[in-house]
Amino acid sequence: MKIALLDTSYPINSRNNKIIQSINKAFPLAEIHQIAWNRNGNHLKHDNPYIHIYNKFSPAGRLWTKAKNLWGYRRFVHSTIKDINPEIIIASHWDTLIIVPKLNRKRQKLIYENLDIPTGDFRAVFCFLEKKALKHTDLIIHASRFFKDLYPQPVQQIVLENKPFFTIENNSLYSVHKPLQIAYIGNIRYKDILFNLIDALKGNEKLKLTLHGGGPAYEEVKNYSKDISNVEMTGPYDYNNIAKVYTDVDVIWAVYPNKDFNVKYAISNKFFESIYLKIPCIYAQNTKLGDYVTQHNIGMVVDPYDIHDIQQLFYKIVNGDIDLQQIVNSLTTFASKQSSWDEDFSNVINFLESNGTL
Repeated sequence: MKIALLDTSYPINSRNNKIIQSINKAFPLAEIHQIAWNRNGNHLKHDNPYIHIYNKFSPAGRLWTKAKNLWGYRRFVHSTIKDINPEIIIASHWDTLIIVPKLNRKRQKLIYENLDIPTGDFRAVFCFLEKKALKHTDLIIHASRFFKDLYPQPVQQIVLENKPFFTIENNSLYSVHKPLQIAYIGNIRYKDILFNLIDALKGNEKLKLTLHGGGPAYEEVKNYSKDISNVEMTGPYDYNNIAKVYTDVDVIWAVYPNKDFNVKYAISNKFFESIYLKIPCIYAQNTKLGDYVTQHNIGMVVDPYDIHDIQQLFYKIVNGDIDLQQIVNSLTTFASKQSSWDEDFSNVINFLESNGTL
């Protein structure tokens, strides 16, 4: 059995690595190919015959440049799929879905891994192309429970959220530090939101912010915060050590621009890391996720564009008006009722088995 997974990045994202590992675990004889796009400007060729790399410089954050270069990647995908001749194609993200070649519908299955819904100035165009491609899709895998209601198509759909591999443990040792340890952990982007956070807490000796990760806005954020004593940047980290990165963290910052249509419906990886590690997290208000954590008392929300609102939130935390230990207790109860990645992935396996593809 041959499977081809399409990803417009290289190395492929951690979620797709988990998908490959989970398929290998269930079906050890499956031949899984990665068709990836190296966008860093250097030329790569992999020794692994199952990893196929398209080399074309396309810097992160430049949507129009990526859109123009996507058609070169499309030709590479079509040629590679023709050579591989897989039974299953997994299109990761809508931008890969719209470039999948015409398939043999009698023997080939198309799975759409819906990581982010189309957004931005050209949302209407992207949605049109996505809707057209969905007519030839056999299964939609939603990365957020909030995406499903936006897809009324008569296609089988399941939710597979990006839950960590590590097991749930009771964080009975949680305690609040002085100064309060705030962490942003992930891709350094949405610089304006991070600037607001830095402005809200700079010079406050009761607060310490550490930003872990690299990304398109890393240098700008580093320069912006270089003379601020209570802000530190540690650079990229290995996701396999994510639990260690969270050591001594009191509060996680996972606030993204809620004016973005995708952000209103997406679920951050930090949501699951907060649940599994029992560390309170802050999200953007006026989003599905923000409403959800407020309803269950498992997180806090803030206006990402209002520096005063951010200051007020941390003032309430430091002065005890917001009880972080109470949120930790709610997270512990909530976590005990959650399914695992493996349990959720069984729905993907069942789909493949029921369609006779594996």
